[in-house]
Amino acid sequence: MKHVQFAPSPQLSRFETAHRYTIRALAACFSLYVLFETNTLTLPPFQERAIFLSFALALCFLRPVSQSDGRQRLPFRVVLDFAFAALSIFACAYIVVDYEGLINRMGTPTNLDIVMGALGSALVLEATRRLIGWTLPAVATVFVLYAYYGAYLPTYLGGHGGYSVSRILTQSFLTMEGIFGLALTVMFTYVFPFVFFGAVLQSVGALGFAIDLGQAVFGRFRGGPAKVAVVSSGLLGMINGSAVANVVTGGSITIPMMKRIGFQPHVAGAIEAVASTGGQLIPPVMGAAAFIMAELLGV
Repeated sequence: MKHVQFAPSPQLSRFETAHRYTIRALAACFSLYVLFETNTLTLPPFQERAIFLSFALALCFLRPVSQSDGRQRLPFRVVLDFAFAALSIFACAYIVVDYEGLINRMGTPTNLDIVMGALGSALVLEATRRLIGWTLPAVATVFVLYAYYGAYLPTYLGGHGGYSVSRILTQSFLTMEGIFGLALTVMFTYVFPFVFFGAVLQSVGALGFAIDLGQAVFGRFRGGPAKVAVVSSGLLGMINGSAVANVVTGGSITIPMMKRIGFQPHVAGAIEAVASTGGQLIPPVMGAAAFIMAELLGV
């Protein structure tokens, strides 16, 4: 019996086309905005970080849909993603538009402030869940519950006076002390420009150069592919400062190389993971953690 292939419907094709071009337009605007703003600093910090977060959340929700997604699910998935992206832009735009009002009424939020704080916080948690799973959102939720129910805990368990729902929501999303705190500041000021620079170098062949250099130096030695993985991941880490990006890009080449000469799959994966983690700490990028430490220490 012959395998019958079904052509995608015109409606599905339109969804995919809109999805693809929206992501490209947002990514281009995102990059241009960060490169311009980090060099000119024309906006107040709260506003510039709100715009930064709006782009990041929108792109997170509009990530390309893989071919493995079912065709019947795809149109609904795309519509839902567009809705989440629109809500993300709306929530962050509220900060940009009403920036002075939020400052003037800090501590006495309106009902709309509370609603926008809840919406923005929920969108950040959902975006985090989509990217890295349930662990980090669950930890964040536990601390939110601790802030609310702290008055019911004994002192030796960290009990405190407790915080109201309105204070938790507005403090989390409508001030510079929650979501828009130090971590997002470092991402905007340092990490994104270096990651962008690394992506450009990777696109022009820096990854190929790193792997070729490792092969030229260590390829003829025993366990050569493992040494190539260490060298290439270290060189690539100097560019992008991301252990995950190192594993995804370099590991797609070095892990099969190690497996072909007899390394067990879990050993090859471990070697690449450790090498990539070390690579992200090599200057000049050094990963987000190094910049957070520098920001805290003022050095």
